[in-house]
Amino acid sequence: MPQINLMRYLNATTLFNNITAITRGVQRFRVKKFVANEPYFLAEITKQKDAQPKDKEEFSALMDNIKDLAEKIINIDPNI
Repeated sequence: MPQINLMRYLNATTLFNNITAITRGVQRFRVKKFVANEPYFLAEITKQKDAQPKDKEEFSALMDNIKDLAEKIINIDPNI
């Protein structure tokens, strides 16, 4: 099975008893099923097309919410 790097791992931290991984997307995809978790996660995926927002105001509001949440997380653990 060919392996393609669809996201790049940047950092991880434990927050509220959960492991949070910070990644940078390279390609949009949907996980069909996980096939391994050692030594790293491996999944069967389907690639997704990049979607353009239909409602630019809603998209802008969602991006603002994401930025606010990211800032709160970073304030909780600045080592991210």
